[in-house]
Amino acid sequence: MNTYSIGLDYGTLSCRAVLVDTHSGEEVATSVYEYPHAVMNEYLSESNAKLPPEWALQDPQDYIDALRHTLLDVLKK
Repeated sequence: MNTYSIGLDYGTLSCRAVLVDTHSGEEVATSVYEYPHAVMNEYLSESNAKLPPEWALQDPQDYIDALRHTLLDVLKK
């Protein structure tokens, strides 16, 4: 019986997922989801409110969408 493990890496501009066969160590599938809002360092994406100098924010919904997208994608593959 094969067993698998999924790893997730949340980066600055994207989330990556990898599905690995834990018995063989073989990489079975990968997926990358680039955040639609990227890094907001000048204006907020929804309101266009200007951010103070040296601020950088990310939209939390990007993380939730990335989790859903990458998990479903590697499981489909």
